[in-house]
Amino acid sequence: MNKLKTFLLYAEASSQVDLLNDEEAGQLFKALFHYVSDGIELITPNRVLAMTFSVFKAQIDRGAEKYESICKKRADAANKKWEMLRRANEALESNSMQMDANGCNCIQMNTNGGNNNPKSNPNPQSKKES
Repeated sequence: MNKLKTFLLYAEASSQVDLLNDEEAGQLFKALFHYVSDGIELITPNRVLAMTFSVFKAQIDRGAEKYESICKKRADAANKKWEMLRRANEALESNSMQMDANGCNCIQMNTNGGNNNPKSNPNPQSKKES
């Protein structure tokens, strides 16, 4: 088990702790902290204390598994979100304006009234007046 920073004690277990004398309850409490912080299980000849510890140990292990499952789901969701954003950013970059402009290869249209001869005068009256 990984080192945990926290653990839960359920109030419903108080009836089990009430069956222990103060010395046993103190040993149980210390043993729970040692188990959570260092992974050291309680080894004792006292069968009642060992049984009570095993109940709390199972609760702690279930809580740790649930926590790890939640962390994994959240990490997967975050990775999925960042992958989606990365793909969207790549799509945006590929559709943006190109930095290198290509030269215009357009055909210019004749603007002198349809006459293809550039030497001809588009205004025939201007010659008569000269």
